[in-house]
Amino acid sequence: MSRGVKGDEEILWQGQGRNRPLFVLSAAIGLVLLFLLVLAEAHPVIAALFAGLVTLLGVTFAEVSVVVDRKRVSAGFGPWGWPHRSFPLKGLVRVGTTRIESERRGGTASKVGLFWPQRTGMVVRPGEGLVLESHGPPFIVSVDGAPDAAAVINHLLGSGK
Repeated sequence: MSRGVKGDEEILWQGQGRNRPLFVLSAAIGLVLLFLLVLAEAHPVIAALFAGLVTLLGVTFAEVSVVVDRKRVSAGFGPWGWPHRSFPLKGLVRVGTTRIESERRGGTASKVGLFWPQRTGMVVRPGEGLVLESHGPPFIVSVDGAPDAAAVINHLLGSGK
């Protein structure tokens, strides 16, 4: 079963956005950290756990996946799809695309809207972005093939399925 899809729901579109430099950087930092902790004669289990946690966090936030089925659009970070957001199709008002420029969107990360109410989304890199609008600030997800995803979602919204 794919992330964000429950039961036997058919996946109509699926895509990902990746930040390869962040992925490689987080793995490298984890290895360097492990090496430094071993040199400092830290307990091997604690060193491995700490370095693993740092690497895991970096790898998790270096990728976002989007899944569209007949009932919802779901987006989640990393290989586990967590943290995760799901938008029922019947709650969407408008769907479109945008060109994401990280510097203007507050960098890469999960945007929860606490400090930037008009910036919610999952941004892992500049480039194509899917824009989901409901009755709140737009939610932006950096994903390859965003125009295709928007077309599928808009077709579902237009056909009432």
